[in-house]
Amino acid sequence: MGRNLLDNPLLLIILLLIIVLVFGAKRLPDAARSVGRSMRIFKTEVKEMKDDNPDKDRDGGPAHPLEGRVVPGDDASRHSHDRQAQDRQSYDRQAQDRQSYDRQAQDRQSQDRQPHDDASHDPQARESRRDV
Repeated sequence: MGRNLLDNPLLLIILLLIIVLVFGAKRLPDAARSVGRSMRIFKTEVKEMKDDNPDKDRDGGPAHPLEGRVVPGDDASRHSHDRQAQDRQSYDRQAQDRQSYDRQAQDRQSQDRQPHDDASHDPQARESRRDV
């Protein structure tokens, strides 16, 4: 595809015209500028990554073996356990809050559904009930 595109300049011109029509002539310089900035940033990041790891061999592993030991029950596992307990407590608190809110909403709905006895406040209605 790339070879055919460069062989025929008419296709390249048509492609450029389509790009100008789609994106607009005003946006193309800004787009090209942002692509250039992105490429510069990408190149510097790749260079920094290569410079940060000078002691790595060709396979990507360390050039020399590392010494160490695994200690059971270290701080990381304790921290993870504490975090899980905090998450559970937070979840329980949220569930209790939801239940309390739901109960309050149900109470409000039941109060709204109960018939209001306006006659108890009206003296004439009270007397008409006594007559019956």
